[in-house]
Amino acid sequence: MEIKKGIKTMVGNEIESLASDFKEIVTGIESNKYPTTKNNYGRYLSIISHVANGEKQVGHIIGLALIEAGANKSGVQSALKIAFN
Repeated sequence: MEIKKGIKTMVGNEIESLASDFKEIVTGIESNKYPTTKNNYGRYLSIISHVANGEKQVGHIIGLALIEAGANKSGVQSALKIAFN
């Protein structure tokens, strides 16, 4: 039980750290008045695909970090579906 709690804390800390790294990028994406895809899923797909390099679990962690950084949740969810389904 303690190990599981420790892992959750570690992953949560990593997501927060990644979110901090993504904050400026996400702010730029979300401030675009003329997105080329619905909810900016195309931009998020590009980031997730590049960083995750086909690793589904990594992709989901990146997705959570993007949402934590302020990304459109629907856009990130759409990007994850396209990338890993």
